[in-house]
Amino acid sequence: MGQVDDPVRLVLTLELAATAEPIAGIARAGGQSGQAFSGWSELFAVLQTLVSQAGRATDMPDHHPSRHAERQGPGRPV
Repeated sequence: MGQVDDPVRLVLTLELAATAEPIAGIARAGGQSGQAFSGWSELFAVLQTLVSQAGRATDMPDHHPSRHAERQGPGRPV
């Protein structure tokens, strides 16, 4: 893993099926479309994908933080 000089705050939304067994629902990041999951492993995989996509978006030279992913300066609480 590389050094994180300028962390990005990512807001995630989880919609859970309250009575589902195993856990099931939809996860979203920012304005992206939702990704369905069923089971803890799928939930973790979806979360990993969403976080990874957000990280790649900040690597782009023309990236401008949105209301859902905002740059945090050094020393600022997240």
